[in-house]
Amino acid sequence: MRPKSRFLLVVTSALIAVGVVTAPAPAGASPATVGTPAAAEASAAEGSTPDLLSDAVRDGLLSQDEVDRYLASALSGDAIPPRFRSEVPWDGTMILLALQRRAEAGDLPADVSRTLGFAGTSTTERAAGDSSKCGGTGPFPKIAKTKFFKIHFDPTKIRSPLNIGDYKASLNRVYRFEVKRFGWWKPPQRNNAGPKYHAYIANLGSGLYGFATTGGTYGGPVGNNPHTPWPDGDAFASCLVLNSDYRGFPSRPRGALDATSAHEYNHSLQFGIGGLTGSNSPTIGWTEGGATYMEDEVWDTANDSWYYLWPLFNRSMSRYGDAPAEFPYSYWVVFRAIVEQYGTGTAGGGQLVMRTFWELVSKETASNLGAWEQALFDAHGGDLGEDYHEASIALKFLKKCRGGYVYPYCLQEANGYRKTTGPNPNTTVIGSVGDDYDGTVQDNYALNWVGLPGSGTYDVDVTNTSGEGTFAVSIVCDTGTELDLVDTDDVTDGGPLTTSVDADGCVTRPVAVVSNVTRTGGNNPMPSNMTYSVETSPA
Repeated sequence: MRPKSRFLLVVTSALIAVGVVTAPAPAGASPATVGTPAAAEASAAEGSTPDLLSDAVRDGLLSQDEVDRYLASALSGDAIPPRFRSEVPWDGTMILLALQRRAEAGDLPADVSRTLGFAGTSTTERAAGDSSKCGGTGPFPKIAKTKFFKIHFDPTKIRSPLNIGDYKASLNRVYRFEVKRFGWWKPPQRNNAGPKYHAYIANLGSGLYGFATTGGTYGGPVGNNPHTPWPDGDAFASCLVLNSDYRGFPSRPRGALDATSAHEYNHSLQFGIGGLTGSNSPTIGWTEGGATYMEDEVWDTANDSWYYLWPLFNRSMSRYGDAPAEFPYSYWVVFRAIVEQYGTGTAGGGQLVMRTFWELVSKETASNLGAWEQALFDAHGGDLGEDYHEASIALKFLKKCRGGYVYPYCLQEANGYRKTTGPNPNTTVIGSVGDDYDGTVQDNYALNWVGLPGSGTYDVDVTNTSGEGTFAVSIVCDTGTELDLVDTDDVTDGGPLTTSVDADGCVTRPVAVVSNVTRTGGNNPMPSNMTYSVETSPA
């Protein structure tokens, strides 16, 4: 479970770890290579609106109460001073959850609590003076109904090229896929909500994709979700807010809408089983990385997530996103690379691992790393160590699945990843035979890529020098028609992988893929560095 204090520190340098979406440059890349839209490129320079507010507190320009009110205004679509407005994309769900927890602790100004719908937990208290509102947005003059949703909107605020039909179609597909096709559990409703889930289309300004929140007229605790076959007990009803103007986001407007509807509705499903509010709630990497992964499962052509690559691969899966530099949304591609071999867009495919993960979280059977490991096995008989190492190879070489490039070492959309965000650089490169490298990589599933000399025949030794644990190691050569795993082995303390490499048969330099598959115990182990060496010598 994420430490409580992290939820109370809403405006600090760690704000990114509780829900701010920005688009950092991949390791080894300049900011100008992060996608092509101006919004994505600007992220490295100025940060999102919450980032600017966080900086203002740090610099003594604003008080905490002032920032709370500006955040509430930004989330409600109200204007804030221009110097704190940014076009850099961000997402509001986890920021709202952090504000809600501060409200519950009595640490949020009363007017902010009322604006965001956190004042009171009963239906009467939430509805009083706050008719048809969600997270500070609304009420709106028009309502559009679909089979699954009640959509509140103002037709004068929806910006071309989108119209209300696009929002209805996007939301309906999300429900049909996530609930009907994939088998996730329908979110619970409060008694005043009626049978349809409430979604709002609000003018959120530039940058804010949208959010799901348990605040407002129709949100709040419901105890047990009647749609789950187990007694979750800490489920929350929620509502959903989408931006009325998706121009200026990294992807095209319809793609940004579709990605947001899939992502935020998945948060509503997480709320609906107590996954975000209970004592067993996962850390931010699972919460946001998982919801971003679901974008690709529901809307395979939206591709908004391509602009949020790559994670820091040398950081542990177990607590990814805890540190400010660990951008949690980008971890979706690791989940994708692990489970894509089991199928995409289908009930029994890779998404079954994610769904099983959240079921285990809700049941408090396991969380975080333990839940992911168990879900992978329960859904497909997978082994996390093997599957993670195979994903490590696929993510390095980025080969589209065709011809001799086959699962588990290829990715369907590898070309799109590479074109949009660039390839993943090696951790280091050994330039000449006879040179070596001493490296460190965190335990609990993290990786390094060591480039090897690009010509000639030579020997390679990879040794675990940490005195404990296990590295999965492969020497990989791209022949131009397939990935040739020259040698693969589990390397424990003192036991090297020793092999001979003919680099002249590779179209790019061979790579030693070093995955630290050591699990140190528990569901949420704190990572630590382990060491290894790679030595090259004449054959």
